Amino acid sequence: MALALAGFSASAATTNYAGLIYSGSPNTSAKSGIFAMSVPANQKFTGRMLIGNRGASFSGRFDTNGAADIVVKIIVDNSCYDCDPPIIDIDTTKLWDVHFQLSPGGDTLSGTVHFRHGGFPDGTLAGKRSSFSFANPVPAPGRFTFALSGSGDPANTNFPTGNGVGAIIVAPSGQVGFAGVLPDKLAFSLGTFLCDDGTFPVFDTLYNAKGMIQGWVGLTNSPDADVIGDVVWAKPNFAGRAFFPAGFTNDVPLVGSRYVQSKPLLNWTNGVVIFQGGKLSAPFTNNILLNAQGTVVNTSNNKLALKIQLSLGRFDGWVNNPVTGDRIPFVGAVLQNKNGGLGFFPEAPLTGEVMLGPAGP
Repeated sequence: MALALAGFSASAATTNYAGLIYSGSPNTSAKSGIFAMSVPANQKFTGRMLIGNRGASFSGRFDTNGAADIVVKIIVDNSCYDCDPPIIDIDTTKLWDVHFQLSPGGDTLSGTVHFRHGGFPDGTLAGKRSSFSFANPVPAPGRFTFALSGSGDPANTNFPTGNGVGAIIVAPSGQVGFAGVLPDKLAFSLGTFLCDDGTFPVFDTLYNAKGMIQGWVGLTNSPDADVIGDVVWAKPNFAGRAFFPAGFTNDVPLVGSRYVQSKPLLNWTNGVVIFQGGKLSAPFTNNILLNAQGTVVNTSNNKLALKIQLSLGRFDGWVNNPVTGDRIPFVGAVLQNKNGGLGFFPEAPLTGEVMLGPAGP
């Protein structure tokens, strides 16, 4: 489940805020979340909040001190309108007591969340202002590809060796789309706002609301990365799960690159695809050729098929395990500022790493 931005304003007369909700429980996934809100000049705000797998809209008004206290509730309609006679059963459930506090300059937002049900300790929230709009557009919008770093260590069987991958779309209005797939093949997505400092919040609930990804990601001017961030990936202990059934909670670095569908796509012709980790007895490498149209040709005896989706900056394919002959599927993202790409291949209960890059001298 992801936060949706339908109905939010991109008007210059409205200021948006986006932020994260942090659980007060030792089980960080239990009551963590994300929120977004629009605040017009009259300070009467509207927004939407996602905590765990439960989302709800809210509204209120800031007082002259920049504070607001609201009750977030949902309306559940259990009515049977086709019954004879119709049965009307509409229930309003109060979920959360939320306190918002704007900073003196209005550039940040803080607060607390009290959970009315379940006995959970209070959580906290932190957000930032997004002043971007159609009248005040983002200076450099566009498409970005990213990798959520795996361990890169085949000997580590407690966390994926391979990298999660995905894409970010930053619209001129400041709206952000963030989507990808983790190395255990679980997909995630969200919509949020780019804040004035170039960062945006990331959250999606996973594993039937028993896990999550959460953190802040930002655009940079660094020559090493166009996008950086740190994301908490919490995967619960699931005995029946195919991948990493013992679970984990790890801080995962995110690195990304602006993506442009260029010719050539990368600054090399002779390249390699390296596979390591998973159930492989040892790493192996396939040699490839990358032409100006972005087509990949395998030049090794070991069979491999790799296709780059040029409009998306994503690649996928399969390779033969040179020892067993088994076909291994893989997926990855092109990172143009790294002059290559990163990805993963699944081999339950583990996952391995795929690295795409130029051939050595």
